[in-house]
Amino acid sequence: MPFHLPTTTACGAPLNLRYVGTVDDFSWSTNANTVLSTQVGAGGACQVVNTCPNPTTPLAAAPRDGLYWSPNRQSNGIGMFNVPSPAIVAGTWFSGRPNRKPIWYLVSGAWQPDDTRADVSLSNRVLDPPNTFPGIQRQLGNGVLSHDGSRYVLSWSIDGHSGMEKLVRTFDDSNLGVSSRTGLWFNPNEDGWGLTIDDHRLNGAFDSWVISFLYDTAGEPTWTLGDAAASNGALEQVAFQVHCPWCPNINDFIEQTRSEGGSLNRSFSSPTSGVFGSSIDLPLNSVLWTRNNLPIQLITVPLAP
Repeated sequence: MPFHLPTTTACGAPLNLRYVGTVDDFSWSTNANTVLSTQVGAGGACQVVNTCPNPTTPLAAAPRDGLYWSPNRQSNGIGMFNVPSPAIVAGTWFSGRPNRKPIWYLVSGAWQPDDTRADVSLSNRVLDPPNTFPGIQRQLGNGVLSHDGSRYVLSWSIDGHSGMEKLVRTFDDSNLGVSSRTGLWFNPNEDGWGLTIDDHRLNGAFDSWVISFLYDTAGEPTWTLGDAAASNGALEQVAFQVHCPWCPNINDFIEQTRSEGGSLNRSFSSPTSGVFGSSIDLPLNSVLWTRNNLPIQLITVPLAP
């Protein structure tokens, strides 16, 4: 099995290979263990070669920022965003609890020197008391994120459960022809909630999804969804009851659990700043979220058209 070492690796440095698991489009198997534990140079006896050929397969750059999902486990998805200098990944995982109530997790970690793997933490926040910011950080689990340049694989462990997800880009964002607002947005005065925006093409036409990661009336994390054929203006808000990461896939969430209530409004004065307002009222999920003309800022890197 070929593997890469950073050019700065010292002779005699520890060398470990760790197997995490195997995943395909429909199933996964985890059995994390170390399959190689040695030293570079097999004990420090290194033979330096300065005429190494270039790798036949260059290491792939991270996939393009935006929404990713497993098409065979719809209703869950992750907004994945890469931030350079230092090279980190920041994401929002939209999922459900065992009772099917929506919940979100923050996915964050630093890319390893080859930029193809990151050890990530999984956390969220709770407002206690409600509507008090920035909230209390809750560390809920961890995982390993890897990619091949176009897809991600996330292995995760949460609350004693574990699994893997093979994630592909949800939408085509090529040839938008407009400035993309895709990214993570937040209000600097109420740190702890925000928007995951994905601008893309749907059936050949411009479309924008805005997923709000916010809190219900008890201060627990939840999320709502809106989409529109314009990058500014109002979006009607919907919510669903969805499966949790370790629960069986549920295919009836769109028809059977959809609830609608209220809207949000967004406008942008630059690629990194805008204004947000909302009047979201979803009693089924205990969401009542009203905001008036609040500033929002992009905290990830603007995407080129």
